[in-house]
Amino acid sequence: IQLKKFTTGIYDYSLFSAVFTPIDRNKFPKSLKVSASSQEWCGTMFTQLNLIDNTDYKVEHRSYFENEGDRTTRIKKSFLEDEVFTVLRMNPLLLPIGIIQLIPPANYIQLKHLQLQSFKAITSLTSYDKKEVSGKNLMEYKMEYAQLKRSMSIIFENKAPYKIVGWFETFPSAFDGKLRTTSAILKAQKMLPYWSQNSLKDEHLRKELGLH
Repeated sequence: IQLKKFTTGIYDYSLFSAVFTPIDRNKFPKSLKVSASSQEWCGTMFTQLNLIDNTDYKVEHRSYFENEGDRTTRIKKSFLEDEVFTVLRMNPLLLPIGIIQLIPPANYIQLKHLQLQSFKAITSLTSYDKKEVSGKNLMEYKMEYAQLKRSMSIIFENKAPYKIVGWFETFPSAFDGKLRTTSAILKAQKMLPYWSQNSLKDEHLRKELGLH
């Protein structure tokens, strides 16, 4: 699950995505479902992918934009960038390396108002020795889409449970076309009984985790 909240001027944006990836990769080599929504200052978009017959993804897209409207399509299955985070946590050696067909994240497709499809991408898995993220024995999984001028790098520890410590997403701004990078760096973490901590007395945990 990913939740991203940000503002542009006085406008609020909230992006949510959830990916359902079975842990038995031999029996279920592809993620079964991706659900993503985008709430912004004047409307909502929703996109869902469901794996059909282990060959295609059924894509349902609902948008308040008149020229997008309601669409239901099917696309040939390819590796999903949305599932990289879940597969990485199981075993980064299961991630594809080299020149592949890759489906960008559903939230990115929503923001850029693109047709959901796979694009040619170059992926790599290397040691990480830069200074943006601190830690020991770190690895970097990088995805680059030449056609989209977009890249995504995920930094993680090289031993199980392969903790993700940061990531960097770069693509052209919709305003001026210049490349802009969004970074996410791990600030804090806790092992908690998440499902039972939903009352007022648990709100102090948000402060301890650096959530606002």
